[in-house]
Amino acid sequence: MRASQNALDLIKTYEGCKLQAYEDQRGVWTVGWGTTGPGINERTVVSQGVANGMLLGDVSRVSQDVGALVGINLNQNQFDAVVSLVYNIGLGAFKSSTMLKLILAHKLPEAADEFPKWDHVNGVVNPGLLGRRLAEQKLFQT
Repeated sequence: MRASQNALDLIKTYEGCKLQAYEDQRGVWTVGWGTTGPGINERTVVSQGVANGMLLGDVSRVSQDVGALVGINLNQNQFDAVVSLVYNIGLGAFKSSTMLKLILAHKLPEAADEFPKWDHVNGVVNPGLLGRRLAEQKLFQT
């Protein structure tokens, strides 16, 4: 399964695009539509085209990773919501999550209830993250 435009739109809405690298709320160097990783530091500057390409590559990788974990247990909207979540929290956090366990147990209503629980940064509730999680939850339930 591949992420649809719904996943890209969610990610773009909540990540925003910055062409000059910045430290996110956790202190991770980030550029474009929320891309992190090796080679991104305080001197990183990208064009809009590069940022868009990075997003598509990142979402493709996240889609493959999510698909490998959840199999065919989700419809397109559910898959897109999970891809948006994993794009933000990382695959490692998702692999050990209650949400994944519930998805694999086919307990999708209970899995949807997990989205708002991912609204903290450094132990503090973040209103922006809560808004994103509620949007992901709504898409998941659609």
